[in-house]
Amino acid sequence: MTIKGGRSASPQVDEHMRTLVIDLTEIARDDTSEAGGKAATLGELLQAGFPVPEGFLITTTAFRLALQLAGQGEAAAARSIRLPDEVDEAIRGALTGRENLEWAVRSSAVAEDLEGASYAGLYETVLGVVGYQAIREAVRACWVSTFSERVAVYDSEPATAMAVLIQRLVRPTAAGVAFSANPVTGVRDEVVINSVRGMGDRLVSGTADPDEWVVTGGHARRVRDPERSLTPEWALTIARLARELEERLGAPQDIEWAIADDELFLLQARPITALPDLVSWDFSMPGAWVRNFRLGEWIGEPMTPLFDTWLLPRIEQAFFDQYEEWFGFRLPPPHHVTVNGWYFGTLPMPRSPGMLMLTLARMLARLVRNPRRVSAAVPPLAGVGMDLFIRDWKEELLPSYTAIVRQTEAEVAHAEPEELVGLIERLAELAGRYYASLTIVAGYGWKTELPLAKFCREHLDSVIDEGHQVLLAGLYPIGATPPHAVQNLDWSRPTLGELGGGDTLGSESDSNVVAARRHAEAQAREALRSSRRLLARFEELLVRAQEAARMREEHVSHFTLAWPALRQAALRLGERLVEVESLEDAEQVFYVTFDELRSSVLELEPAEMGSVARGRSSQWKRQTRLSPPLVIGKMPSYLQKLFDQAEAARGGEVPEGAITGLPASPGRVTGIARVIRSIDDEGRLGAGEILVAPLTTPAWTPMFRRAAAVVTDVGSVISHASLVAREYGIPAVVGTGDGTSRIRDGEVVTVDGRGGFVDTRTLSAYISS
Repeated sequence: MTIKGGRSASPQVDEHMRTLVIDLTEIARDDTSEAGGKAATLGELLQAGFPVPEGFLITTTAFRLALQLAGQGEAAAARSIRLPDEVDEAIRGALTGRENLEWAVRSSAVAEDLEGASYAGLYETVLGVVGYQAIREAVRACWVSTFSERVAVYDSEPATAMAVLIQRLVRPTAAGVAFSANPVTGVRDEVVINSVRGMGDRLVSGTADPDEWVVTGGHARRVRDPERSLTPEWALTIARLARELEERLGAPQDIEWAIADDELFLLQARPITALPDLVSWDFSMPGAWVRNFRLGEWIGEPMTPLFDTWLLPRIEQAFFDQYEEWFGFRLPPPHHVTVNGWYFGTLPMPRSPGMLMLTLARMLARLVRNPRRVSAAVPPLAGVGMDLFIRDWKEELLPSYTAIVRQTEAEVAHAEPEELVGLIERLAELAGRYYASLTIVAGYGWKTELPLAKFCREHLDSVIDEGHQVLLAGLYPIGATPPHAVQNLDWSRPTLGELGGGDTLGSESDSNVVAARRHAEAQAREALRSSRRLLARFEELLVRAQEAARMREEHVSHFTLAWPALRQAALRLGERLVEVESLEDAEQVFYVTFDELRSSVLELEPAEMGSVARGRSSQWKRQTRLSPPLVIGKMPSYLQKLFDQAEAARGGEVPEGAITGLPASPGRVTGIARVIRSIDDEGRLGAGEILVAPLTTPAWTPMFRRAAAVVTDVGSVISHASLVAREYGIPAVVGTGDGTSRIRDGEVVTVDGRGGFVDTRTLSAYISS
């Protein structure tokens, strides 16, 4: 149909029926109330000259008329809704001269394809429809889908304004989607294209493993191409269309397109929902700052203001106080920086040559007085005085920490605001000193595992298929998850006990895992039997690494003992702020800073902070969609070498385009990925699915019983995910940086725990199996 300009009535439909059926050439963008978001946008774009297939639509007026005839209530409508006679007549008129064409019949609800809610894939779509009778049934199917369970889950208020779009079906050689901005990173100058051969419904339904292209400027980069559906020239053409649509519609767009008969067609355009804010990760402070080290392994999402300005700095201060007492040096603040809400911690190295010389002088003086204790800070000598730290932990630190936490729990309920602040300060100091002890003992575990990994690569690579990690599994009981376990260190999240979980009874190590470890040990000893020197070295490395692994999990399980009391004290302060009308709800206390809290509670100068807290809470939610790098700043070469040691544990080749991390637990599994960002969503993880999470802590342990593999954004070879995955005998890859952003929920992936990678190009192999 040729468009001459303006809006004129279709010759097939008289004026009386135009309220029920409208040609696509007669619809403008402001006709959403009658045409729905999808059809209103496409109608305007068709008239503007964009390559939109011809068509017409059944209006929301027709839908409301059908509802009236069907009777009251959702159930009645779903059972008996039918096309009124007037709508039948209007459809016959619209089809005049086009009876033999193939059509695509799709919903166009008023609430659909908006910036805040896309409703993507929730309503019915029927393809390949030919003839009047088939169109009637397809329209009814779209109307009935309004009351489906999947729509009710997405939005508890069912649509009462549903239009149905009927367009000429394009039979493409290739089809797909394109985003005019990168939907993962938020980068606005990248167009991301997913494509498949043939009809695009294979991509939407998830039954195809799509090609992916990224277009920047005039360059098209192929990320993966299992379908081989596009050429670089077509990728550039699709990107130009996406850019033009963004400029026309005034916002980044998510479009559906198809190529047929060497022409590009536009099938849909809608705003990208939940697009991450456009942010910069540049940072002017010298040195390297990392997200995946020490406390960063316990913080897998943006920090709330009260944690960032109070609890975390107190823990850090106590941590470095303890280090100074042991080793005679400390790093000056800041000990962490916050960039776009995310934590980046300082590395434990002097930031200038002068500071390095001063540190060495202080360590030397302390080394003379107490050589065995200071040796723990020197990697080659770490084991010399480790018994001192283990004794301190078991005989002094843990009993003291436990007693004071129990005493504080009894005091919190009746303490005044000034006392609550003091209790929090005291618990934070104890937690920081405990964590200092944890880093020494756990750090010793890392220092013992790496030599074992290196030995296995050099002498046992062809003997132990699973790699060195199998030798460190099945060493201690699993399943003990105490109520004080946390999702992450930020106290805004409830502890496992508050969520109704947690137990103190462990179970025996998995017998299959234990058997696999013992078998690997026996294989290694048999292979090394001809060399007494190598066998002795293996036994020495194995004993040290296994002892360190056993101690580490026991040690870490007590770290967050104080968190239930810390949260209770913080919420009591929030209740006080509600009393003085500074906040609307006690939970908002986590979104104020410590200075603001102190001013309102202790200095008796209450200020209205509810609106500020609401704004920060919204900002925090937006920041959770960001994909921060693992490192900002410049990493010194000598530090980079230390981090590269963990990479050296990787076994085998990494496929092109795979997501890489650190190999944490051996094995290879292909399955459905389930992206879980909070243990509140634990129920979404099905048995045999792959857990993809920002991090895991002891509170996440119950999910390991169902997971087939684990992938995390942060973590190291001695993090919780690494050790517990080994005990359950499931593969794990940690420290991917952005796995939760790059892996799509429900996508089929392969996790290789020895190779340290996640391959997202495995759908066809999974289906054929």
